Amino acid sequence: MITSSRKTPIDILLLDIKSDQKSSLSIAMPELLHRFKQVTSLESAYAELGVKSYPVMIVMIDNDSSELLSAISQLTGKFPHTEILAAINPENQELAAAAINAGASDYLLNPINSDILLSKITAITASKDNMSELMMLRQQIAMNYGFDNFIGVSLKIERIRKTAMQMALCDIPVVISGKTGTGKTLLANIIHYHSLRRKNELNTIDCSSASKEFIETELNRIFNSTSKDASTVFISHFESMALDSQRLLTQLMALNQNKSLSDDQPAMPRLIFSCDQPLYNLVRKNLVDNRLVEMLQAIEISIPSLIDRIEDIEVLASYYLRKYAFESDSQSLGITSAAIEKLSKHDWSGNVRELENCLKRATTICQEKNLDAVSVSFVESSHRRGSLASATDSKRDQKSSLADSQRLHITKALEDNNWNFTHTALQLGIGRTTLWRKVRKFKLQRNEESKTEALGVYSDEQHQ
Repeated sequence: MITSSRKTPIDILLLDIKSDQKSSLSIAMPELLHRFKQVTSLESAYAELGVKSYPVMIVMIDNDSSELLSAISQLTGKFPHTEILAAINPENQELAAAAINAGASDYLLNPINSDILLSKITAITASKDNMSELMMLRQQIAMNYGFDNFIGVSLKIERIRKTAMQMALCDIPVVISGKTGTGKTLLANIIHYHSLRRKNELNTIDCSSASKEFIETELNRIFNSTSKDASTVFISHFESMALDSQRLLTQLMALNQNKSLSDDQPAMPRLIFSCDQPLYNLVRKNLVDNRLVEMLQAIEISIPSLIDRIEDIEVLASYYLRKYAFESDSQSLGITSAAIEKLSKHDWSGNVRELENCLKRATTICQEKNLDAVSVSFVESSHRRGSLASATDSKRDQKSSLADSQRLHITKALEDNNWNFTHTALQLGIGRTTLWRKVRKFKLQRNEESKTEALGVYSDEQHQ
């Protein structure tokens, strides 16, 4: 005899309205692992299902089946978590198709073989276990993509969270723009996992790495799917999508516009885009087809760079330190004000992603209970080094230009006042000692005077 792989027995409800006849199933009941309860009327079945959860229900169907077939349809609608097995007589097997069409999961032939019954119950319970695990996994994913996971206390981030909540409740296309590392992918996932489509897969197309052929194949597959479960399509790095592929997307959207929509299963895929700059910039640079933009009528969410929301650094740092502690099963680190100050002064060209990596490195170095400034280090990219070098050169040039201008200004003032330091200092609005230092710094002297006479200038300063 087949033995159940399930260790925990389940409750099974048996509906047999022929109460005057002993059910053949009753003979098999003692041999089975699971617990059975028999009822003899539809009213009793409804009452029992109303007070207790039964993963499986067996309905005995005879030739007079219209009432029971109707009952199966009603039961599956009212108690969707209960799977129904229809037990039919061998001479009337066409009832099997009718029962399945009414909503039954499977059928059995009378007299019921306990091995077959057990195998069907095992298959149903295994399927339900898999579904339960899938739902738990989806719940865990949804927890990772809660609105609160888009961290920040700044007014800009508060507004983004509110907009994301509104976008999750509708099917309007969304464009998320922002620099690398600002959290565009995170926000796209948050919107999807809080939408009506969260039960379905989030199809991601990364235009920065995928070929034109792959992108167009995926678009055709998604938009031409016969599944009733319309999905969400996340097109990342939208600015890298070829214009031909954009025109294909425009055509596919136009073909799908006339499809009927139901309340919970929209026929047309929901579109979310991400790009590294505002949409109008991409249109102006001819990187995005204007006709596609007009058809989308999308809502754009612009995520600010981290340098533009410095007030969020402390709360982000605290969040990541707690996260790392949880992942490593260790005690969470605090963070000192000196470390926060050091983090706040950085330029964060890599934005939140760079901050996350910076803190991850710091936690491996820090030996104290609180993360200090010494543990915080930055990795400079070649781009940043080039930018810093350019900035340094620019500052050096500015200083040089300022020095030249100052030298000329002081020289002219001295010549206008016949190198009288008192009058020159008054004209320039500085002290005589300061003027003397400037003259020495710039090595100023009269063109027609010798070095000895030039030294007399200093004497003039001293005499006055």
